[in-house]
Amino acid sequence: MRGGAAVRDSAVRWYTSRMNKPAPEPAPTTTWSSLEPYTQLLRALLPRMSSLSVFDARGHMHWSSEMTVPPEVSTQVVESVKQAALTVGKLQSYSHFGGEYNRDSSGRIQPRALDFEKPIPDYGYFLGLMREIGYDGHFGYELCHPFVNENHELMGIEQVHEQVKLAREYLSGLIKAFAK
Repeated sequence: MRGGAAVRDSAVRWYTSRMNKPAPEPAPTTTWSSLEPYTQLLRALLPRMSSLSVFDARGHMHWSSEMTVPPEVSTQVVESVKQAALTVGKLQSYSHFGGEYNRDSSGRIQPRALDFEKPIPDYGYFLGLMREIGYDGHFGYELCHPFVNENHELMGIEQVHEQVKLAREYLSGLIKAFAK
């Protein structure tokens, strides 16, 4: 029990130290960043709603309450990923990736852009970092969003299984390229 109390006390000190700091400056307001109050209102009216996403008429997502990284921060993500990998090092025990994939006309598997404002994750870069720290574990694939077609109709389990196969083939190709 003593160890648990020490961990709890350490966590309380950590959180308390951050509570005494001034709040960060808010991000610049854009048309899309101003939708958070509407999300809060809808959550109050619809208690089972877990998130809100706004799409344009072409089906491109412009805003989501699940977005955690503003577009202006995306340039810092690459360095953060590297620093995280080097910090965790040999303690890395599992990793996962996501996205949607399709086969192009040449037969190659390509990741599909889910948000035109954000770049497709560079999994080759990430695999290089994992190799650099000596990671020898598993990579899990997550299709962690509603999987819909171009008409925003929910796709069936057969299409989800196809995505799993494409994702596996895509990552396997990247891993084989690193083995050369």
